Amino acid sequence: MTTAEAILDAAGRNIIAHGFHATTVDAVARDAGVSRATVYRVYPGGRADILDSFLSREVERFFEDLYEHVRTLRNLETVLVEGLTYARKRIIAHPVLNVALVEDSTVLESTFDVMFASINEAIAEFVTSYLPEGPHRDERGDFLSRMALSYLSAPGAWDFDDHSQVDALVRSELIPTSSTARVVGPARPRDLPPVEETTLQQRVARALQEEFVDGVSLSMESVARRGDVSRATLYRAFPGGRWSLVATAVEIETARILAAVASGLVDATTIDDAVVSVLTTTWHHATSHPALTRLLEVRPDLIHDQMRFAKAQRNFEVFTAQVAPLLARWVGREASERIAEWTLRVMFSYWLDPSPAVSVTDPASVAAFYNRHLAAGVAALSQLPDHRRHGPVVRKRH
Repeated sequence: MTTAEAILDAAGRNIIAHGFHATTVDAVARDAGVSRATVYRVYPGGRADILDSFLSREVERFFEDLYEHVRTLRNLETVLVEGLTYARKRIIAHPVLNVALVEDSTVLESTFDVMFASINEAIAEFVTSYLPEGPHRDERGDFLSRMALSYLSAPGAWDFDDHSQVDALVRSELIPTSSTARVVGPARPRDLPPVEETTLQQRVARALQEEFVDGVSLSMESVARRGDVSRATLYRAFPGGRWSLVATAVEIETARILAAVASGLVDATTIDDAVVSVLTTTWHHATSHPALTRLLEVRPDLIHDQMRFAKAQRNFEVFTAQVAPLLARWVGREASERIAEWTLRVMFSYWLDPSPAVSVTDPASVAAFYNRHLAAGVAALSQLPDHRRHGPVVRKRH
């Protein structure tokens, strides 16, 4: 065993015993039986370098183990069902990855971001080998890989302990065989409603966004000046300080985007028209909203963090609660919830990691993408038995 491996093994033992935040260079050095100077010679970045290297090794081992589990399976449906079930169980049982999920998933963000491209490429290449030849074969493989990684990070409303649910997931959202899929045309993206500034919260939220877009420090003082309020008034309205203000601004802008989505659904005549409209409008505003585009430019990790692990679970629930009722005109309650959640997965995946498969700013391209990759799945989901028609939705948490 090399010194580098011994240090990483010691880091793993410390993480399991004490958590990520309590794992220090000194503790790792003692456990590994080396000096502090040796640790810094091998990992010059210190604690951050050790944790990043350790997590990279564990993620790589995880996917190597997953590959060994599925590589001899004979058809794509079995690969996806068995692979998703096995991988999710392994994540929950993993002594370190599970610590990251429970304690603080942000410790995985930089590692996952760096490795995502290679992981996605490897999974896409593997699943593509099972697909029949065709004009969009590689594109389909990439789509399946993106969705698989999304489910492994956050299963949403799907219960991965229930084999029948994983089977239903694969047969609907991944490799549907529905013959009732309908070809739809482009939708017009709907404009955001005007910015209201009738309340102090709305006026200050607007000032915060303008400060952020302009690259200002976002101090309470600078926001107060731009919002034309006193510092004392600002703190009375937002006793939690800057992050309370940011949370309010996010809530206001999210409500405006959802209002635009709802406006687009008024003219939809089918569930297919509705989903295309949701994608078209959300992608339009995700790529044109000044604050969102600025955030994606300077702090993409903050957005990525919202769509993985426990935070993604919460966001799926919030988005589903808002959008599913709008889709219930055409499908049952369970179908509307699953379609809403799936739409959010797709929207974020192709916004955060653009693909030549779809130009998210072009309504015609969005409609064509939907027809290729989502239409059959939406048709399959629409036929799911509506187990949630009566009683509250119960989601199993991990």
